[in-house]
Amino acid sequence: MWFLQKIKWYAIVATGVITALGYAYLRGRSDGALTKENERLTDYADTRKAIDHSQDDIDDAGGGREWLLKRRR
Repeated sequence: MWFLQKIKWYAIVATGVITALGYAYLRGRSDGALTKENERLTDYADTRKAIDHSQDDIDDAGGGREWLLKRRR
């Protein structure tokens, strides 16, 4: 009987270790996704500020397109 108790104990420990590793993996993926989204939103905010503070003499869409292409380079 002691052998079955030992196997049961090993199964409980193995389950705990697998659960901990799975939690750490999923938490890392979640943090990575949040970081990527934060970077995307920061880039959007910077672009929006640049557009808001850009020249007001751009009258047509072609001029705005040229300004964006220059900014991208």
